[in-house]
Amino acid sequence: MKDFTKYFSDFLNFLKNSYKIGFIVLFVIFLLFITFLVVYGLKVVTITTGFFLLLSLAWVLLAGTNIISDIKQGKFLRGIEDLFIVVLTLAILIVLYVIASNRSLKLDLTAEKLFSLSPYSIEVINKINNDVRIILFAKKDVATELEKILEEYQKNSKKITFITVDPIKDPITAKKYELPQGEEIIIVVESGENKKYIRGSSLVEYERTEYGSRPVGIKVEEEVTSAILNVTSSSRVIYFLVGNGEYRVLQDAPGSEEEYTFKTLRSYLEKANFTLRELNLSMTKDIPSDAGGIVIIAPRRIIPVEIQEKLYEFYKNGGGIAIFLEPILGNVTYDRTFSINYLLTKFGLYVKNNVVFDEKRFNPYMGKLFYIIPYIHFSPITSDIKSKGLPVQLVTAMAISRMESVNEELGTRVYDLMSTSENSWGETSIDVSGKFLASKDKNDITPPIILGYAVESLITNNNKSGRLVVIGDIDFLSDYFIESMSGNLELALNSIEWISKENVSLSIKPKSIKSSPIILSQADANLVLVISLVVVPLLMLLPGIIVWIVRSKKVK
Repeated sequence: MKDFTKYFSDFLNFLKNSYKIGFIVLFVIFLLFITFLVVYGLKVVTITTGFFLLLSLAWVLLAGTNIISDIKQGKFLRGIEDLFIVVLTLAILIVLYVIASNRSLKLDLTAEKLFSLSPYSIEVINKINNDVRIILFAKKDVATELEKILEEYQKNSKKITFITVDPIKDPITAKKYELPQGEEIIIVVESGENKKYIRGSSLVEYERTEYGSRPVGIKVEEEVTSAILNVTSSSRVIYFLVGNGEYRVLQDAPGSEEEYTFKTLRSYLEKANFTLRELNLSMTKDIPSDAGGIVIIAPRRIIPVEIQEKLYEFYKNGGGIAIFLEPILGNVTYDRTFSINYLLTKFGLYVKNNVVFDEKRFNPYMGKLFYIIPYIHFSPITSDIKSKGLPVQLVTAMAISRMESVNEELGTRVYDLMSTSENSWGETSIDVSGKFLASKDKNDITPPIILGYAVESLITNNNKSGRLVVIGDIDFLSDYFIESMSGNLELALNSIEWISKENVSLSIKPKSIKSSPIILSQADANLVLVISLVVVPLLMLLPGIIVWIVRSKKVK
């Protein structure tokens, strides 16, 4: 018993003589207690930490202050003053911790501000009235940098929540959202019943070089802010032009001249929060103000010039137009002056009746040279299709030609979507019966043959830029072919989505990830060498040298 009393007395003396250590212990346990309280709530680990926090507080108060002796000597107010100082210190620590927990104190030192939102995005998310949820589906540690960017949306708006889900560890949630296959990273932006899926491959901007395409920028903010606009706005309206022999997507059964149906395409568009309507500009004076985009599917009669002018004005005012063309075949003879060329020439493009054959890129299972699996190029519409290697099949497709006189004065950015091999040609020898002779001659279109273009205006109107898509095939849109190849549906939806999306790309530029090497002169290199090998080690030794000198003087 005497030994226990002695040990206990020694322990108390140690606590009294080491009260400065108690301050450090108190601070560390305090931080642990606040952290456990925030993360776990009032769990066992939090309560246990709180108990040790009280013990350490008692240690500091009893060993580091004169509270007890002051009270015994009648100096009650002085004892209270000591207690007040300790409590005030803890209160200051609590306030600082709360501020740090609710404020983003980070500094984005990247040259392009990769981890910060632009003023435009902040303005957009501060105006939303509906709750928005951003879900990042990715394996652990795969997209840590992406998480930092997405967290900024949550920090800048109380209406936005952000979570990360590992689809391997939480397959139930992944199945619930019916995630597209073949993607390592998927971002889902949802508000109410509206959802927008952003593929990881669409978050990168590519640049063409003589050696192929290479990534030069990231478009995370552009894509996510655009998705937030889409899911928080009312349903987007897509108009399908009719009245000029166009194929009709909203028609359940083929008409007398129809051989295509588009039920699958219509279903997917409606799921993507689109409202689909028909538009006959021969009977309507103006394009409706709610038009989010206009789709034209293979007009088999010449569209009047005045209608094409209306379409061009719609584009100049920031509207989007998607045109899908098909060669004129069959028993009905139409004017061979192609139906939409007046509009296309305003973009430096034109078409003439032709069917493309490819001896290298044809589908061997179909056995015909006009069943083409084209090369896919990097573009805002096809980048994810190319990066995932999804095949696209076009049937009796048309070559889209580009005028040689096209230059930058048109104020547009033009992307090639798809092309054929060097062993291809556009057959122009088509008679009125629809028969064509698959042989190369001087009248045919020679490679390189482009089967689709995307055009974007560089001139904005009310912060919107016009967009145009032209693809020389409609078979890939039809019920028979749209799901026959994994890239067909992607191409169809991406094209219509691109022309109709809220265009924030001109306000939010893709952020460059180009490397900027630092080139040092020989003198600069020598200076860096001296600092790293001499100056820094001396600075580390300096405190030790000072202590040694002071102690040496005391010894003397």
